[in-house]
Amino acid sequence: MSQNSHTLTLFFSNRVQHLHCDLLLKALSNGNRDEARRWSDKLGVNLDQEWDGDWFNIECSAEASHIQLNYDTSNRYHLPLETLSRLFKVGLKAAVLHVFFDQVGEHKRYHFLGDALVGRKYWQQKLPEFAQLLAVREDADVTIEDVGNSSPQPLTLLIDEHQRQEEEAKQAVRAFIGDAGKDGPGALVKSWRLLRAIGRGLAHAAIFTIAALIVFKGSKLMWLGIGGVLALVLPIAYAWWESRKWSNRWEVPGFGAIPQRDGPYVPTVFARVGPPLPEAENAAIRQSCQRALAGGQADIRQYLDAFQHICPSLAKLDKKYNGDESQVTDDNVSEFRDLYAQQEDFLRSEKMHGYFCQYYRNLLQQIQAENLLGTMILQFSEAYALSSVLIGMLDNKEAAAAYSKAVNSMDDFLTWKDYLLMMTEEVEEQ
Repeated sequence: MSQNSHTLTLFFSNRVQHLHCDLLLKALSNGNRDEARRWSDKLGVNLDQEWDGDWFNIECSAEASHIQLNYDTSNRYHLPLETLSRLFKVGLKAAVLHVFFDQVGEHKRYHFLGDALVGRKYWQQKLPEFAQLLAVREDADVTIEDVGNSSPQPLTLLIDEHQRQEEEAKQAVRAFIGDAGKDGPGALVKSWRLLRAIGRGLAHAAIFTIAALIVFKGSKLMWLGIGGVLALVLPIAYAWWESRKWSNRWEVPGFGAIPQRDGPYVPTVFARVGPPLPEAENAAIRQSCQRALAGGQADIRQYLDAFQHICPSLAKLDKKYNGDESQVTDDNVSEFRDLYAQQEDFLRSEKMHGYFCQYYRNLLQQIQAENLLGTMILQFSEAYALSSVLIGMLDNKEAAAAYSKAVNSMDDFLTWKDYLLMMTEEVEEQ
């Protein structure tokens, strides 16, 4: 549930454009779109897309020498290269971008001059007056990696390179969806679990052999022999046991392994993790769930809105009880908001609406009935993770079509859910 934090400092070449940009940002901050449109026309740049879509928690300030923007984005967001390119065309002289990548805990800084990414030393040599200003604001306790070199890299080339990478990623998604369409997520999940079981068996055999050699120093050959036998037996045993979990499944051409029956919804069983919450502290979350569940008709927007309402209360409790180890933040609302804003047609499609409603409604019912904070965080986190991966997957039309075609029952939906979450966990571990 991480996000990237950006600090963007803008230096304009003339006072008039500096003023126009300042007034545009103030109008956007105040929600005055008519006034924002006026200053946008004067500046020659429209920032509605950044303000409404990609950026959140936006703060802006202006001094005589510069304008500073602080904002957060999802960890999928790239650098604001297109935004800077547009600003350079209307009078921006230079810019410095400091990004904290929360997921990996890294700080990076980018220096821009004349519509190009440049190295820090080059930037300082060309703009010594601005360099001194930024040096005063630096935190000596923070290690920052400066990106760029002495040879300027035009923004147009960087933008083209990023678009090329995005296209390659989309092609990879198409290939991934093609494989899933042939074998089905069930088959892939089964294969992954069997490989993991075999690896676990080998690891346990190795641990036993090493421990035996250390403890029983006089019988090395015997323990090596036993270790060799275990290296054969344990992987087979673990794989057989894992395979038994799939014994009640059968193969469907074009999909793979799915349950034999499309029975009633069997909800995920979440681990029981404390601490228990007093009724008063849990009241706001339960009220949000109750309002969403009280409606007579299932509605996906109503359920996603409920998760947005739950998020701040849950984040506050997580911070109170778990401190620096807290997982939920106020900004996690963006995944539920963005999922509906970007994929409303798919979520409301005749085929898929019922499945999405049943899934999110069931999680809300579990959260409403829960009083253990850790378990509530696990329940919320699953909804958050699935929403996050769906935003990117459904953005690809081929992937969305393959997904819709493969889901023909609630069991199919849950199998895909498990598969998508598993793939997300694998990527995060890497």
